[in-house]
Amino acid sequence: MIRKFFVWLTVALALGLSFYFYKDLPSEIPSKFANLKGSPTDYASKDLILFVIPFSMIISSLALSVITIWGKQSEVFKRLGKILDSISLALNIVLLILHCAIIYIGLGNQLNILLLLPIIVGIVFIITGNLLPRLQLKEGTKENSLKQATYDLWHQVSRTVSYALFFGGFVMIFSILLPKNLILSSFFIILVLTILSAFFFSYIRYTRYANTN
Repeated sequence: MIRKFFVWLTVALALGLSFYFYKDLPSEIPSKFANLKGSPTDYASKDLILFVIPFSMIISSLALSVITIWGKQSEVFKRLGKILDSISLALNIVLLILHCAIIYIGLGNQLNILLLLPIIVGIVFIITGNLLPRLQLKEGTKENSLKQATYDLWHQVSRTVSYALFFGGFVMIFSILLPKNLILSSFFIILVLTILSAFFFSYIRYTRYANTN
């Protein structure tokens, strides 16, 4: 219930910002950022841009809510219900950040939208790292040792990867506190190190498991 509350809270915030700043914004606001400078390259009517993201959030939230309701009788969906809510919340947070950035730039402020990459990717990594341990395979029986071994291996490797993604995501988000000229370079360094560490430590965990079983 808490996740669903925050999912719809992000929708309400996006709609509230659209209505609040509607009169202050010019008739056309940024709609595309297709260059390495992160500056606007195309503009569109504010009537469209101000509400396309909030309505996208509403549609995605409703879709996942319907899937959750339909799957209440299924054991699989009972386990995946919280995961779907977390995915919906992460998606809405990312869209809300983009929505705020577009409004901020539309009001005449300067912002390199690429500087939002550390926040967006960091949120995705944190959510993914939090969800991986919950995606557990069904435990095998004693008679089916292969399935049980697969379950045990997935459990260990997924937790190792989740730690790397969770920690890397937090470091990415805090990298926005660096000087502007260092943010993007630091982000890509952290991104590469996070991915490499996830593969490296999961491989170590795999080899240790293989050697002891």
